[in-house]
Amino acid sequence: MRWIRYLFLAILADSASLAQAADVALHVTLNPSVQVEAHSVLLGDIATLSGGNGDSVNRLAASPIAPAPQPGYTLHLSRDEIAHLMRGLTTASVVLDGAPAVSIETQTTTFDSAAVVALAQRHLRDSLLAVGHTLDITPLDPSPPLALAHGVVDLRPRPIQDRRAYHQMTVWVDLYLDGRFDRAVPTRFKVTDTVATLVARRDLPKGTTLDCNNAAQVPQDVAPLDVAALTTTCDSVHARLKRSVVAGEVLTVDQVEPNPAVHQGERVAISVAQGAVVLESSGIALEDGLPGQRIPVRAAQASDPILALVVAPGQVKVTDP
Repeated sequence: MRWIRYLFLAILADSASLAQAADVALHVTLNPSVQVEAHSVLLGDIATLSGGNGDSVNRLAASPIAPAPQPGYTLHLSRDEIAHLMRGLTTASVVLDGAPAVSIETQTTTFDSAAVVALAQRHLRDSLLAVGHTLDITPLDPSPPLALAHGVVDLRPRPIQDRRAYHQMTVWVDLYLDGRFDRAVPTRFKVTDTVATLVARRDLPKGTTLDCNNAAQVPQDVAPLDVAALTTTCDSVHARLKRSVVAGEVLTVDQVEPNPAVHQGERVAISVAQGAVVLESSGIALEDGLPGQRIPVRAAQASDPILALVVAPGQVKVTDP
């Protein structure tokens, strides 16, 4: 039975060793300042760990405790804050010593922002509706290098909603690092948009019907205009002025309206349908009218005006409302 006693003593010794190991505290010694590369700050980045079980020490050292600061910024964590962040990471007894606080910065690398400008410039040119136009897109600001954390850079320009050229435009490019959004970078451009547009040959009063005698196509930079310019040819504009313009003025879409099919005071043909019978007479238009509009007309030898539908130049039709 002597071997049973030896076995019992051995078990007691192993139990004592295990109990002693369990009582060994983990020592976490904080460093006063560190630099990190990853997106998260690990406990092992900011402290030296010792004591306890080797596997538990390694697991604890690999535990993230906070997001890494943006490049150029410093994250300050006090010893009490670190103790709070460590709660739940281990069941072992922990002795936290070393520096009273840790200053954390992110290691950076330099990224040439010329790549951002070139992408934004190309994206702006591709987005603008400028068929037949000559575009000149010039960066307005210098492009200093960007300080970024280490990682794979992915540039994604934002969609441009308004596709008309303006004299100054900003393009936003979202920068991702390792698939995670890092920042948005704006780039301003000066834009010239040269296209043949209609220009008044002379001072023109309101109501003037535009044609090649009073308007000409001249190359103009239309980017500074708040409203789109008229880029049709002078023989196909089919419009009249809503207000007076001066000689040399660029004509825009808000300055014109379609030529009416019927003019006020014009003699018109009036048709009236009564079943299968169509009666025709003549009269005078009392207002301008576009096709599809109802205008008052006065039939010949009639005292009261009637409403008639404009159907074609010089022609109206009386129908039920």
